[in-house]
Amino acid sequence: MKCKWLAGLVLGILVFGGLGVVGRVQAAAGDTEVLQLMKDLNDILKPQWLDYRVEQIEFLTLGKGRPAARLHQRDFRWVPGDPRRDAEGDTVTYLVDPSWGAMTSSGASQSDTEAAIDRAMAHWAASGCLEQTVAKRAYPGGDVTIFDYFLDRGDFGEPFAADIVHAGWLSEDSGLLGPGVLGISVTFIFVDPETGEPTDLDGDQRLDTALNEIYYNDRFDWVLSGAGDARPDLPVDVETVVLHEAGHAFGVGHFGSPPQAVMNPVYTGPRRELYPMDHAGLCTVWGSW
Repeated sequence: MKCKWLAGLVLGILVFGGLGVVGRVQAAAGDTEVLQLMKDLNDILKPQWLDYRVEQIEFLTLGKGRPAARLHQRDFRWVPGDPRRDAEGDTVTYLVDPSWGAMTSSGASQSDTEAAIDRAMAHWAASGCLEQTVAKRAYPGGDVTIFDYFLDRGDFGEPFAADIVHAGWLSEDSGLLGPGVLGISVTFIFVDPETGEPTDLDGDQRLDTALNEIYYNDRFDWVLSGAGDARPDLPVDVETVVLHEAGHAFGVGHFGSPPQAVMNPVYTGPRRELYPMDHAGLCTVWGSW
């Protein structure tokens, strides 16, 4: 893994003329417990000479929303052609990892569940403000995630099989997935491996997104019909939750309610289309490309 990041770093210097390290912008905010977890995880990554760190963890919950946690108060987005993540030009890639059960507890098939994920990703891809294309990659086999390693769920895998990985359904005892959490989105950014400071290769004043992993909570009864409800004893709509969590992968944060938005932090039933506020949030991150 060290050889891979080193090769990418050398190519990055040739292509971009340097690391483009962002000045110190440490301004952590959010859930105290989650912030400490993120810092602990990054302390593990640092001595391994890796050039990425956990930057943000976002939750979608039932009932009272759980505060998100992020380490820097600055937008982040994918850098086109970034050699550190094997980028396909200006395309953001994603895949669905079936190895840990991308089949919901309600018994939906793998293919039907994956189709719901594809539909949700297509909504973000169709937004006029996202000035990069979105493409699906086939699951290559093996372990393609790393965050689950810190939840005692898997090994420390190879995380760059795609930019965004829908990593499947976790049991409630997997650390962060408490009784009211439907899903979590974990975003990593690139850093200078020597200083740990975030990088900005293209000088757009955004942090450089490295990868994103999304996990769902298997304690709930999930459905694909779009008829899910907001009560914990009734089904939850897969596509709605995927649509929300994928928004975080593209750099969109939570909006309080009102106004109504897919990116409200609390699940209130099926929402399979982006609202005006969701588009506005995406435009804020990507509009000045």
